Amino acid sequence: MTEDRTETFYRVHSREYFESTRRIDPASFLAPFARILPKGCRILDVGCGSGRDMKWLMEKGFEVCGFERSQELAGLARRHSGCEVVVGDLEVFDFSVFDVRAILLVGSLAHLPPGRLQSAFRRIQKAIRRTPGHIFLSLKKGGGRQIDRRGRIFYLWEEPGIRELLEDEATKLLSCGTNRSDFNPQDQWLSLIVQRETDQV
Repeated sequence: MTEDRTETFYRVHSREYFESTRRIDPASFLAPFARILPKGCRILDVGCGSGRDMKWLMEKGFEVCGFERSQELAGLARRHSGCEVVVGDLEVFDFSVFDVRAILLVGSLAHLPPGRLQSAFRRIQKAIRRTPGHIFLSLKKGGGRQIDRRGRIFYLWEEPGIRELLEDEATKLLSCGTNRSDFNPQDQWLSLIVQRETDQV
């Protein structure tokens, strides 16, 4: 896939992104997710960015590994969290090589249009090898798409649209909440918890 301005940002401005996100406390959206998971289970953080969420979950007693497209961010995340981070493209990677009980997708799919998001989501689910498994997904709330001052493209969602896209015979949307952005109070994010119901072993 040709690299666009969104992908270029995370490669070129990895240190800037790392410094701007690593100190944000993720408890407001991660704590509800952590409470429904088996104690100490293995979690895959796809698009782990600064490693902030991996560090938080590891400190809560979970076993966490990361996945990141940006080689530069992956290195920063490893050092910050102390967790393993695999480098790859989430749209083509074979996630069945993982064996986890839960998946974290904090903003990781926010840059993908509907068709690509659905395809990537189904691909990533293959990391869950036993069920019930759970997935946390956050996406920007709204309609259409948005381009920020750095040239990053975000696709915006409302609950009915994302529910229709994600749910099938193997997945069910358990909850959908709204959080305000720590960067821009005018931005709102949907926080969704999805249950994976079908065994893949």
